[in-house]
This record gives sequence, C-alpha cells and structure tokens, in this order.
Amino acid sequence: HPAIAAGLPSLARACSLVSGPQLRRMGTLGGNVCLDTRCTYYNQTHFWRKSLGYCLKKDGTACHVVKGGTRCVAAHSADAATALLPLEAELRIAGPEGEHTLPIGRFFTSDGVWNRRMEPGELLVSIHVPRPPAGSRHSYQKLRARGSIDFPMLNLAVRADLAPDGEVEGLQMAASAMGSYPRKLGKLEPIAIGQHLTPPVVEELAAQAFRQCHPLENMPVDSEWRRAMVPVLVRRALAEITG
Repeated sequence: HPAIAAGLPSLARACSLVSGPQLRRMGTLGGNVCLDTRCTYYNQTHFWRKSLGYCLKKDGTACHVVKGGTRCVAAHSADAATALLPLEAELRIAGPEGEHTLPIGRFFTSDGVWNRRMEPGELLVSIHVPRPPAGSRHSYQKLRARGSIDFPMLNLAVRADLAPDGEVEGLQMAASAMGSYPRKLGKLEPIAIGQHLTPPVVEELAAQAFRQCHPLENMPVDSEWRRAMVPVLVRRALAEITG
C-alpha cells in the first residue's frame, strides 16, 4: 500500500520479501508474525527424525543444537515480526476470554516449541503501529541463500530518528533467525545519539551489533559466516538510511 511504503518502508520491504508471490498473495501479516519456528533437526522426514531420536520440538527429550539444552532453540524465521520490533507495534489478540493488547517486544518467548504468548483458541486480529516522527528513517535487510522464496538466514531491521540536520535522536535495531525469537539489540543509542551517522560511528555500531549476535547451528548454514554478516547488514541498513 502506498501509505505503508511511504511511512513504514522497512515493514513494506519485509513483507515484499516473504516467501514467493503465491504465499504473499494468500497469506496475512498476522500469519507471518505467528510463523512457527524451524530447525534443521526438525524440518525432516519422520524416518530421519526417528533415526536421530527426535528432539525437543517434537517427541524427543534432547536438543541436537545445544547439547544438554533443556529448551528448544528452533529458529524464528518471520520477516515482518523483525521489522515491527523497532516500530514498537502493538498486537491485539482475541480469544474465548476476551481481548487484550501486547507490545510485540513481549509477544515472543525463548521457547522454540511455542514461541509466542497466545493460548489455544486465541487469534491475532490486528496490529497497531504508531506513526513515526517526521525524521524517522527505516531499513530492513535480509540474508538468504536465494534471491526469492527463501527463509532468512539472518535479518535486521533498523529505525533511526534523525533531527533535520541528520543528528541521531534515537536508534533501534532488531535481529532474528538466530534463536527462537526476534530481539532488539542494546547499547546502541549511547554510541549514536547526538552524533551523525559518519563512517566511524557506523563502524562502532556494526561492531556492537556483532558482539551481541550469536547465530546457533539450527539451520544448515555456517553459523560463523552468518555472524560475520551481521556488521555487513548493519552497514547496508545505515547506508540506506543516510541515502
């Protein structure tokens, strides 16, 4: 929609990169936010999983990603949810007990078996995104093996609130596809607020994001390479924001 593309370009881009055109045409934003987690040890045939001894996600008692782990770490793989985090979206959930709203930052849990705070019988019925201030700039970056119809191996959403002269007044980043939920990255605003997004500032932000991101081996892609791509995506996002 033109209004979304103009006012919330990171959300529009995230939605445009979900799967392929068939699923984008038939699916919903709420469906993508509620997307189930996936893992290289779970997205297999029953014969394969039975031979391995199953896993915490289904029928087993062991996690094959984190040895000795007691909680499933299957990967969160939704594009739209990551984009909605820096936009401070609120979700309206309805069920047999009535309706309630929940900030998207509190919607997800760290349990990959069921990583969202919804009870059986509840539905996500609407999403409210506050109108960003005039100086707000957004970017969404997605790392994937193919240029289309693919889950993210890593994704990053950035929101920078800029003064008319380009000075940073607020900065938020969210990343996902590493563990079971998307999460905001911390310790970024002390670096950026009051500064312009110059190359040294961008490099410091990229390094801080790198220190906080530790992709797990829950998909058949080298986790160290995915981690090395974190600062690359940060640089791309901030270059897009600064034009």
